Amino acid sequence: MFSLLTYLPQIGLYLMAAWMLAQMSAGWRYRRWVLGGFTAIVLGSLIFLTQRQTASWKNSETFWTATIGKTTNNAFAHNNPGAVLARKGRLDEAVVQFQEALVIQPGYTVAHYNLGNDLFQEGQLDEAIAHYQEVLAIRLDYAEAHDNLGNVLFQKGRLDEAIIQFQQAAAIRPDNAITHFNLANALLRRGRMDEAIANYQSALAIQPGLVEAQSSLARVAWVLATSPNPSL
Repeated sequence: MFSLLTYLPQIGLYLMAAWMLAQMSAGWRYRRWVLGGFTAIVLGSLIFLTQRQTASWKNSETFWTATIGKTTNNAFAHNNPGAVLARKGRLDEAVVQFQEALVIQPGYTVAHYNLGNDLFQEGQLDEAIAHYQEVLAIRLDYAEAHDNLGNVLFQKGRLDEAIIQFQQAAAIRPDNAITHFNLANALLRRGRMDEAIANYQSALAIQPGLVEAQSSLARVAWVLATSPNPSL
């Protein structure tokens, strides 16, 4: 892809150069041998340079590593390899890349969000909260940041705050089954059963095969049917 994007716009220039060389060499005595040798040298050089370049494009990690080495103050070039490393489970290395991106561009919401996700996975909950809040201070409509902030708050037992975040995420993305499921869990933990049931049902209306929502809803129904004073 990158080679096509680089070379296709230059085809016209290469054709012009070939025509000019053909005209200039029309009267040469050993024209065929000279042009043949020149062509072989050019092709050999291009093959060598292409092999060298494609080594950098072998995969996403090598591509972005090469990009970082060739650019400065490029927050994008640090965030993207961070995302690659995070997908590979190399969270400590990913955190370093996201932090580098934020040194260059402190208001880079995607880097804040990605860093928050990694810190959450590493159990650094307060730090994760801070980065999700940075995202939402810049972009209040970032549904995923609301959702993940809700998850961290839920894990810390701050249920009322978690409910607010899930509600805001659901208002932005009402078609997200997982957000409704998360909201239902928080409402259930708070004892707000009717609202929890409604959100489990919303999650299943969007994603009927969401097993977690099915089992949670069945559990709530069983408790309501068998307990005079239900409590979950």
